[in-house]
Amino acid sequence: MTPRRCWLLIEQLPPGSRLAMAAGGAAAWSTETHAIVDMLTAVRSDLAGKQVQPPRPPEPGWLAKERAAGDRAADRRSADARRAARIAAMDG
Repeated sequence: MTPRRCWLLIEQLPPGSRLAMAAGGAAAWSTETHAIVDMLTAVRSDLAGKQVQPPRPPEPGWLAKERAAGDRAADRRSADARRAARIAAMDG
């Protein structure tokens, strides 16, 4: 497959595809998902007796931000474990 053909196939992926979900933005949700969100928001608004804000698709770049946050949390956990090991070694 040529790079051009690959690019053309990627550009034609439908909204809601895994690539679109990973990229974020309005295309992250399929047409069906948008319709379901609209219906559920209407039902929630009727039940609440006021206008309820609908959920939004993930913003572009959300996946990179999630991964970075996970990496930071893992770094904090490993630093805490090293600190606890040093304290335990001093007490032992």
